[in-house]
Amino acid sequence: MKVLHVLDTGDFSGAENVAITIISYLEKHDMAQCVYLSPKGPIEDYLAEKNIDFYGVDKLNFSSLKKALAIVKPDVIHVHSFKSAVILALLNPKGKFVIHIHDNPEWLKHVNAKSILFLKACKRADRILTVSDAIEYEFFYSDKVFEKIENIGNPINDGKIIRLSNKPIFFERKNKNQLNHGALSSGGKRYNPKYDFDMIYVGRIEEEKNPFLLAKIINELCDMNPSIRIGIVGDGKLRDKFFSKIEEYYRENNITYFGCLENPYPIIKRSKSLVLPSLSEGYATVVAEALILGVPVVCSGVGTMLDVIDDKCGKICSFSDKAYVAEISRLTTDEIYHHRKVKATLERGRRLGNIREYYRKIRKLYNEMVDQGDFILSRYQNRL
Repeated sequence: MKVLHVLDTGDFSGAENVAITIISYLEKHDMAQCVYLSPKGPIEDYLAEKNIDFYGVDKLNFSSLKKALAIVKPDVIHVHSFKSAVILALLNPKGKFVIHIHDNPEWLKHVNAKSILFLKACKRADRILTVSDAIEYEFFYSDKVFEKIENIGNPINDGKIIRLSNKPIFFERKNKNQLNHGALSSGGKRYNPKYDFDMIYVGRIEEEKNPFLLAKIINELCDMNPSIRIGIVGDGKLRDKFFSKIEEYYRENNITYFGCLENPYPIIKRSKSLVLPSLSEGYATVVAEALILGVPVVCSGVGTMLDVIDDKCGKICSFSDKAYVAEISRLTTDEIYHHRKVKATLERGRRLGNIREYYRKIRKLYNEMVDQGDFILSRYQNRL
């Protein structure tokens, strides 16, 4: 069986990590030959390290995907974005077609050109995977394709997260303020994992992540505590505008920017809190990762956050900058309060690991897609 995974960015983030996890599992157990297709970019280095076949395109569009399908000839096409789902539906390929929804954008919840186009793609698809029940409930047209939808969640390998959190991190310091607007390499100075951050943000710097509210929160935190230490991990289309706002506030000295990191866990682990003021989320994987590492999460409460975050292990602040500032400040300065939340966070995090169950769902999905029945199921069930 040959599987083509299609993504529409060349970066490394949540959806890309999920695709790589699925590919690694399928190939490790000889269940499929997989090819990763996306625009060229930083993702190429990650794929090369893991020996995953990469089909790079200059731009993901109708003609580039049509050409790739003719060359790869996949039995199953597994798309990980709304854009790639719509393009593939227009191509009407011969192989089985899986749509994997990682996000829950506002347009998905209403009648508009995007949601109508996506409905047409869903009707063409054989299966539709989501990362949270909220996506199915809130997708305006979900009743038209409900029989194809399955909430598969996101893979959370708690043992691996804890193991990687104990590794050192290397990065380059580009200037005296430690603020670098480009991706940071792994070949520079060693990052000392004993250097704590009072707050960290990990994620894409995109509109749905609410970066300008994040900048406002940072500014107000610095007003209250001029020596506060803040880490930023991630990249995105709004990176330059976000850092322009930080510089407008004169807060560069409080921030260490790491860019994209394949392993952010040592930095998360050594932070007093993680902030996530997102406008929309599918499954906020970084929330689960932070909880597993004992880091309280201060967030907006969208997506699956409401299912795992409460006042014991963090705080739901919606979009109130004052609420974020009050909670993060207390976690920074009140050691007893912080210790109590860390204890509750670790307890919550112990219940979030799901990697064996996730692999079982993936195995079942692909077996059903190619109609290979119980043969592969029985062959591989003891390898988990």
